[in-house]
Amino acid sequence: MLPALAPKLHIFLAFCLFFFIFALPIKAQSSALDDVNDTISDDTLSVPDVAHSVNFSLPSAAGIINTTDWIHIQLPNFTSVTAATTIVGAFGGTPVFSVSGDTSKITGITFLPGTELTIEGLSATNPSANDLFLVRVAITEDEAGTIIKNVGLTFATTSNFLIRFSVIIANDVARLLIKGLTAPATLVTFTEGDAVTGTDLAGPSGAFSKLFPANVPGDHFINIFGVDTENRTTSVINLSLYTPIYQLTTVSNLLLSPTIEIDSTQVLQGNNLIASGSAYPGTSITLFTDAPVRSYTASTSAAGLWNYTITDTNTYSPGDYRIYAIAQTQTSIQSLFSPSLLFSIVTSVGGGTACGDISQGDLNCDAIVNLTDFSILMYYWGTTNAAADINTDGNVELTDFSIMMYYWGT
Repeated sequence: MLPALAPKLHIFLAFCLFFFIFALPIKAQSSALDDVNDTISDDTLSVPDVAHSVNFSLPSAAGIINTTDWIHIQLPNFTSVTAATTIVGAFGGTPVFSVSGDTSKITGITFLPGTELTIEGLSATNPSANDLFLVRVAITEDEAGTIIKNVGLTFATTSNFLIRFSVIIANDVARLLIKGLTAPATLVTFTEGDAVTGTDLAGPSGAFSKLFPANVPGDHFINIFGVDTENRTTSVINLSLYTPIYQLTTVSNLLLSPTIEIDSTQVLQGNNLIASGSAYPGTSITLFTDAPVRSYTASTSAAGLWNYTITDTNTYSPGDYRIYAIAQTQTSIQSLFSPSLLFSIVTSVGGGTACGDISQGDLNCDAIVNLTDFSILMYYWGTTNAAADINTDGNVELTDFSIMMYYWGT
């Protein structure tokens, strides 16, 4: 009988452990802490003596915190947790710092609703996996932490430029962790529907992560994009996923597309075109132009920057082209295509095209102005392409049409 009950007992005990760590009994008047954030000095796995700077705000609707109350900073997956040493902010009393197991504790201070505090000086050894950097901050009426007044969760990160996320702990929630790679210092934005649900600033290595600790269980449609330090934008990744209740769903190995810019949108045939942008450091960049499709290769630097000079524009016919790029890591993770840009190849021969003088509307240089020339004009209508810019004013428009009509049939 007992062996048959063992698997169920293990499941029950595991559930109890989850409930103890993340959902301790909360009094009816308890509320979320605002802007909970834990900035750490190093996010390398299993590194010891990593400094933590924990920041939070007491909501304006909360009750006053008394000198007999306790602040608990619980690092359930860290080891060798030490006591804090410093509190920065508006508070009264004399702080008393201590540590018990995975929890750094402070008591002896009082502060008012709306106060923001930063707690520093505590350290710990990092977890052995990226999805274990969870931090729980609670204000309780007792040292044991069973009578909770305010509580919030966050995810320890080296970035201090975050839209921070705070929640009231509930039993029936799903947690979601999204991790990926992009150029260092890229601001990554997460949206669902019309709302921005969070941001993260990619670290020096180009890694980013965002924990959503209180999702509604079910289907989610999340968009992710980045803006680099030069205000260039990646393509948007569209995620469709399901987050089960009580579980942590992890999405990883997302590689944001390169960003891209070019030094000119109008290139004299035979002159160079320089393309540049950013992507995850150490990736291979394939640059494309079309049509017809041509490809070139480059790579990103340690700072996540890339550039390539196209030197064979003499092989491009005058006309309009697209340019775009894709990135691939050394482990064969591939990004989406970057946003595409338009450029034109032009020539200074005669009226501006390779065929000769088009100043009288003969755009294909066959010695007669007719329907073929009109078709070419319509193809380039509204552009700056010199192949149809009869009066060379930089625009293909009504003036060029009028000149063509004047010489029609000649």
